[in-house]
Amino acid sequence: MATAVIEPETKTDWPYQSEKTIMVPRVEGEHDDLLIQAYLRMKAEHLLGLVFPEAGETKTAGQFMAEMSGKPMVLGFSKVAKELIGIGWLWDVRWTAETNKKASCAFFYFRKWWGTSEIEELSRFALQWWFCKLGLSVLFGPQQSANVRARRFAEKLGFKKVADIPQFFCNNKGGFDDATIMMLVCGEER
Repeated sequence: MATAVIEPETKTDWPYQSEKTIMVPRVEGEHDDLLIQAYLRMKAEHLLGLVFPEAGETKTAGQFMAEMSGKPMVLGFSKVAKELIGIGWLWDVRWTAETNKKASCAFFYFRKWWGTSEIEELSRFALQWWFCKLGLSVLFGPQQSANVRARRFAEKLGFKKVADIPQFFCNNKGGFDDATIMMLVCGEER
């Protein structure tokens, strides 16, 4: 699948960028074309089952857009390749006081970028945004237990494993997948 060329706007005083990457928050209703392109590329790369175990590769574009609607989201771009690298988002955002907020988070990156410094940079920018700009205190990252690569990546960012939960995720084959719950407290990111 051809990758769309993107010219992300570079701001000189924007702290969520490097020479190679830039992270921007998504404003609801904007970048819908990018989300559809991301869905199509995820489908082509067989990533839907990793990112959305409940529906897996059967998730439609409409279901994807509905699921992502209203969620705080960040988009990560390569300034060099001029393309979308991946997306991070939050769900289940809750708080007990203005200074005590938690949420669950997820990232996905296209295969071409796995193992690169770019996804580490973009993930760190997203964590800074969520902790500093959105005021979160704690992030949880539920993952399929079998996805060891995702767990190692989360640990590299400072997440700690807090629990294994059997049969946490429904899968699209009529069964269940175990989950590993990762947690990151503000100030403990690497």
